[in-house]
Amino acid sequence: CNLRRAYLWIARDRSICFTFRAIMNALLSALLTCFALADAAGSSGHGDGHSTTDTTQSYAFDWNASWTNCALLPKEKLMDKHKVGGYTDLIALMTECWMICPDFKYTDYKSQCSHGHAFHSAYSEYQEKVTYHASLQWKVGFLVFCILIGAICRYVNPSWMPYTVSLLIVFVILGIIAGVAIQAPDCPINAYYMTFLSSTPGYVDQYTWSAFTGTQFAPGSYCASLACGSEDANNCRWKFEDLDKKFKLSLMLPESVDAGAGDGKLSADELWTFECNFLRDLLSLADMDPHVLLVVFLPPLLFESACFGIDMGIFKKQLPQIVLMAFPGMIMSSVITGLLVWAAVPQWTFWVCWLIGVIASATDPVAVVALLKDLGAPKTLGTLIEGESLLNDGSAVVLFVWVRNVIGYTYSTAAPEWMAGDGSRYSGEIGIEFVRVVAQMLFYGLFFGFLFGKLLRVMLRGIYNDKYIEGSLVIGMTYFAFWFSELFMGTSAVLAVVIMGLYINYNKSCISPEVLHFLHLFYEMSAHMLNTIIFAIAGAKLGLLSVDQSISIGTMVFPSLGTILAIYPIILLARGLSIAILFPLVSRLGTGCTWKEAVIMWWGGLRGSVGLALALALLHTAYDDTMWGSEPKGDWIETELNGDKIRFPKLDCRDQPFTVVMMTLIVVSTTVIINGLTMAPLMRFLKMTELPSDRKFMLNEAHEHLAQKIRAYIIDLENKPEFKGVQWAGIESDIVQQQKFDVEDKEKEKAAWLAVLNMERANFLLQFENGILSAEAFHRLENFVADLSAHAAGKDSAELSKLYDEEFAKMCSGLKEGRNSDVSYQVAIAYLNAMAEVSHITHDKGSFAKVADEHKDNLEKMQQELSAYTESNGSHLSIMQQRALLLVLLKQRGIVEHMLHEGELKDLDAVPLISEINKKIHTQYVKTVTPFKQDVTSVHPVSVVPNADKEPL
Repeated sequence: CNLRRAYLWIARDRSICFTFRAIMNALLSALLTCFALADAAGSSGHGDGHSTTDTTQSYAFDWNASWTNCALLPKEKLMDKHKVGGYTDLIALMTECWMICPDFKYTDYKSQCSHGHAFHSAYSEYQEKVTYHASLQWKVGFLVFCILIGAICRYVNPSWMPYTVSLLIVFVILGIIAGVAIQAPDCPINAYYMTFLSSTPGYVDQYTWSAFTGTQFAPGSYCASLACGSEDANNCRWKFEDLDKKFKLSLMLPESVDAGAGDGKLSADELWTFECNFLRDLLSLADMDPHVLLVVFLPPLLFESACFGIDMGIFKKQLPQIVLMAFPGMIMSSVITGLLVWAAVPQWTFWVCWLIGVIASATDPVAVVALLKDLGAPKTLGTLIEGESLLNDGSAVVLFVWVRNVIGYTYSTAAPEWMAGDGSRYSGEIGIEFVRVVAQMLFYGLFFGFLFGKLLRVMLRGIYNDKYIEGSLVIGMTYFAFWFSELFMGTSAVLAVVIMGLYINYNKSCISPEVLHFLHLFYEMSAHMLNTIIFAIAGAKLGLLSVDQSISIGTMVFPSLGTILAIYPIILLARGLSIAILFPLVSRLGTGCTWKEAVIMWWGGLRGSVGLALALALLHTAYDDTMWGSEPKGDWIETELNGDKIRFPKLDCRDQPFTVVMMTLIVVSTTVIINGLTMAPLMRFLKMTELPSDRKFMLNEAHEHLAQKIRAYIIDLENKPEFKGVQWAGIESDIVQQQKFDVEDKEKEKAAWLAVLNMERANFLLQFENGILSAEAFHRLENFVADLSAHAAGKDSAELSKLYDEEFAKMCSGLKEGRNSDVSYQVAIAYLNAMAEVSHITHDKGSFAKVADEHKDNLEKMQQELSAYTESNGSHLSIMQQRALLLVLLKQRGIVEHMLHEGELKDLDAVPLISEINKKIHTQYVKTVTPFKQDVTSVHPVSVVPNADKEPL
């Protein structure tokens, strides 16, 4: 590189005699040929850490001839010199003129594969040289900006439209604007890509600037056509002397930055301009390392969905369906996608096309699941889609690793012996590799998931009611499980975190009662923000790549733009076929599946974070001959570019990774925008937004109860003197009115059963959250009612009654087998309390009367068990003593909290007092139980929450 600069420093000075320049040219042309040969071996371009384009090949550079042809000869004549079959050889043209006036539009373009460092763009290398402007922390600005834009999109979007749709569109537009702005021909940053012409490495000197602006080139020449986008240098918006001065980072601070002002050379900071760089720097997080994207963003998203988003009762019932769709279904969909892509691009191998299919088959329907809840779709459908997505992500990552390894390893990765083969591509023992990948990633992913879940459960059991410690343990273990599994053990971190989340979901009673709700809200908020950032990154990346001139000729021409866009109908067809093939089994397993629900599953298979991260990971392998192969297939791409007919060689190492990224971004964008926008109309067309009978029945009962309460409250207000003269009739007409839905009589009894189950489950959770139901007792009761709710679909009232009795007997039998008298006692008391609360709400009237009658046997059985326990167990008095102490402590804490809210205590005094009470509660927390009352079956519910300011204990 130093010899090149020395040569150019001499050759550019026209005052030096021609003889000396001719001698230097003859002497150094041989050296330049050697340099070019070394470049062809992979030591130039991105391989050596510089952003120069690898177009030299083995060309013996002749300065005088190249200067004449590129700087003086009209462009049309020069292009005619390099024509082959009517098309200009773009590589030959760029090679001849590269040392005179490099085309900065192709700074990231290389004409041959290399064996060197991972590919990264010239812009990222420029960013590494920027010092002062980098201190503005653009990545932090992007995070703040996209979260604010996400909030605005969520606010302005109609309820039927996922906010991620408008968010994605906004950032695609911003990415296009940023890409166009920074690639403007006269932007000073483009001069930085020509710094190899400069006598000072990493700086733009006067000569480099003159080559950039074209002041020394003849009008109409090839080099002049590259200058500032105009043949007239006077049209350039910036002049050298305007940039080579002090600049300000802040609009208000009086001081300026002196980065070598007036020294005759421009640093990366001095080349920074607001018009060109601001928006591109703001979107710089779109260039995030995909491994960082995986490790930082995925763990909380996966854990939130697995632990808090899934109804475990329904999930257990649907597990056969979910496994069928997530493993055979995903493989089938990926194979079909790969075959269709292979048919469109037969020049590639099936393995490369299958890799595209695997990445495109990883679903992420977070927006659709939220929309299903808003539209009132059956909970079983949302659980089926979300459960499939969780396991689908894990299986996609496992299959991705195997297919990628079959295609090749990067230059820095030594393949195992069984994959070496005879040295040719695809000659290794791919069967052995498949067994190794499945064993290491799938089975060990499951193993580590259970292991970390068990470890987290044990740790949480030792903490009571400390949201900071428990929250830190859950969040820390989420990231640790992913990091340890992915980077340290090389197994499937996605599966590990998903299994850990499902395990904690099943054993959520290990989280302290008052912390459970806090963690749920925290993870929901975290998932919302992380999804917002991911879709913003995807939109910005798509916008930037769609206008990136330096790679567009390798991705938008081969394969063609039409082929790239065709990936959207291809994935729809592939997923539709896989669902159709598996539908006979899916419809008969688990909770069943109607053809309408299958249509929603097909259309709701959006793509998101996992596929995006996998595709971006491949982008770093671009131009890697070890990964993709070093030899082009000998044919050429012939097309028109800016009105000129040009040709350039096809390169698998360039076209394949960039095509994968472009197709993935198209898949993410189209599924989110098109499928997300049309999901609500599709559900209305299929009449899936209509309320089922059980919800109509519950709404009727709830509205009637609400009307009674509001009427009583209005009467109470009427008697107060401060409201004398108020027109209450107008107020009653302005409040939300009672709605009445028509429910057939034959549906009311089943609806009453489902309503009672829902009330039982809510009451068990209420008792647990208030600290008076132990973790083990809550775990048994929650699983009992969750399994009932999952099996209730499709059963009539008689079948529900029979199922309830069977599950109740199974729970009682499990309590006896466990031989834990304390837990049995707590379950009995909690169940009696819950049923008393149900009786208080429903008054055992109307459709609830028969349900209440069918519960009598179970209530009597539970009462007998309770009596037998108190009579036969000599330790029941000590247990009652402990429970009484627990209730007094809970009452004491409630009073202190009430005094704090009323201002009777300051927080400085209340906090340590509450902390001391919590320690005593933890000591006495031998799995809490509700207070025992003699008449537990009366219509008045047992008080499960000690009231701090009304009733005495």
